[in-house]
Amino acid sequence: MTHIEEKALDSTFEFSASVTANSPELQTLLDFIALGATERDRDRILPFDIIDLIRRSRLGALRIPVAEGGGGSSARELFEVVIRLGDADPNVAHIVRNHFSVTERILRAPRSELITSNQFARHK
Repeated sequence: MTHIEEKALDSTFEFSASVTANSPELQTLLDFIALGATERDRDRILPFDIIDLIRRSRLGALRIPVAEGGGGSSARELFEVVIRLGDADPNVAHIVRNHFSVTERILRAPRSELITSNQFARHK
């Protein structure tokens, strides 16, 4: 049994650090995702456990600046990670694409727009 397969059996699998574009944790995550990709696709199994693992790994924070608790990755690094994620499981890459799109829009929005939209959200 491989190290990754052992982790697949452990439902409490956690990362020692947040996943970043060049971290060893990223490769561990991708290897784990790739393990059951064919079976999930063939048997039409929704990857809820994989999406939860991605959430716990903080992969979705890759583009967030380090000062704000993210990985501080460039757009190019993000695309490289998404390509690697697509190699591991194209369905999972497709699932998280909207998250990365929204994150990018927020990062590129002028701060004044963010304040306005946050004020709107509070007063709904």
